Amino acid sequence: MDAHRHNPAHRPAVRRLALVSAAAVLSVLLGGCEDRVSALEERMTAVEAKAEAAEKKAKAAESLAATNQPPAISQPEPVVQTNDSPDGEDPNASIDDGGEPGAPPPMADNGKG
Repeated sequence: MDAHRHNPAHRPAVRRLALVSAAAVLSVLLGGCEDRVSALEERMTAVEAKAEAAEKKAKAAESLAATNQPPAISQPEPVVQTNDSPDGEDPNASIDDGGEPGAPPPMADNGKG
């Protein structure tokens, strides 16, 4: 029956082997993580560069659109009328300039009484 029992001298060696194996597996996993992290960082850098290029392109298009717009059509200047009639009279003067003011116009009948 002693043959089936583990030899106490082998236990520390088994533990050491298990610890070394676990450490190796852990280092492989972490090494893979570093590779993944660096790949993600490279992708982020590429995406940021594309975003910056797109932003510059949009600004350039905006600037080009602003310079290619036709100038705004300005309103014509109002014509100033002068009172240069040959006989010296004001053509806009009313006939009844000096009289009393007339009666005000009648109120509109809106049906309310």
